[in-house]
Amino acid sequence: MTQRFGIETEEFKNLVADLRRRIEQIPLDETQRVEANADLSTIGAQIQSPDPKHSVIRACMVSLQNILNDMPLEPSTAATLALVSFWLHTNPPI
Repeated sequence: MTQRFGIETEEFKNLVADLRRRIEQIPLDETQRVEANADLSTIGAQIQSPDPKHSVIRACMVSLQNILNDMPLEPSTAATLALVSFWLHTNPPI
């Protein structure tokens, strides 16, 4: 059985904060940066919701994964992509 990295946990909140810091360090173009920030803001809003939508959070994580997949695979990008991919792997669609 795969352990879920629940969206209601403090660990998930920490993961999102870490992703935000990491993505700020990656040389994204303006469109990618706006998209990544929108995804992270949406995830943040869902975390604050009394009824967070797993499907919305998952869609944002997939979007972040796609943005990172389009980047040259430098160490900082690879590490951030690994975090997003790990979360997606441990949190299959409901």
